[in-house]
Amino acid sequence: MKRTSLYLTGALAACAAMAFALQNGPSMISQHAKAIAGADGLSTRVISVSVGGGRAQTSVDLAKPNLFRIDSPTTLMVSDGANIFTYFKGQNVYTKEAVTNDNVVKALDGDGYLALRPFFAANSLAGLTSIKTGSEVNRKGTVLTPVSGNVGGKRLTLYVAADGIARQAELSSTGDAKAESTIFDYTDLKIGRPDASKFVFKAPDGSKQVDPSEFTAAKWYYSLDEAKADAQRNNRPILVDMYTDWCHWCKVLDAEVFPTAEFKNKAKSFTLCKINPEKDANKDYGFGVDGFPTTLFLNKNGQEIHRLVGYKPLAGYLGEMDTALSKNK
Repeated sequence: MKRTSLYLTGALAACAAMAFALQNGPSMISQHAKAIAGADGLSTRVISVSVGGGRAQTSVDLAKPNLFRIDSPTTLMVSDGANIFTYFKGQNVYTKEAVTNDNVVKALDGDGYLALRPFFAANSLAGLTSIKTGSEVNRKGTVLTPVSGNVGGKRLTLYVAADGIARQAELSSTGDAKAESTIFDYTDLKIGRPDASKFVFKAPDGSKQVDPSEFTAAKWYYSLDEAKADAQRNNRPILVDMYTDWCHWCKVLDAEVFPTAEFKNKAKSFTLCKINPEKDANKDYGFGVDGFPTTLFLNKNGQEIHRLVGYKPLAGYLGEMDTALSKNK
């Protein structure tokens, strides 16, 4: 009788696995979104690996209603349900804004959070098009089914486990110059409400609070992935300053252009990012930069729309910013 029971259990498990495998792509994406949207809370570590070697890890804790903690290499965002605190680690400053539905949803606007976005925006994956299901793959001992679809000019692939929840995602895009691909591992993903202490913000020693609008105009990201996430949240282009420590004109740009009120005022229309290709794991991200300073102007998805090689004084630099804005369609 026991052997029969074991056979029956095994057969049922095999049938369940087969039934999952036979689902079509749209239903698998819907099942994943429904599971994430219906959770009261979840925790995971998002490990992103870009083609070319760049790697970053972000801890994510979410709970309803409107609670989150997103701890990345350069920023910490905490919502206690009433206010959202954003701590910028390199500058040792933080901002405080009242919670709204919009800024809670925008907290998960980055590429790495696409699979998690239904938690606060249940229909966020409903717009995927050209959905296809691939052959099963084995990732670290877990069998996953890839389901891909187009979103925002890119191809998103969710690698879905037998429980219907994605444990990995891949975002790829093909441009005129190069193809890009980033893998996002949702490591130790757990469905369940995190401890309440996760959603308490304590200002680090020596940090100071700054006004969000004032800080945005002068804030520089040092990670292109985080700059893209900010650009997508705020629907604006990216200004990337490619520099090196030994570059004389890079230092002149830092001293004579970036600190000015005129630059800061126009910079409100951009997300700002600084990259030193000699120190960044991604080098120049494939943009082919061989002279410094080089200013790259990218759209919110990270595609180049304009470029300035070399130094220009304030008036000329502001003109290049205007040109980039005119090309940002």
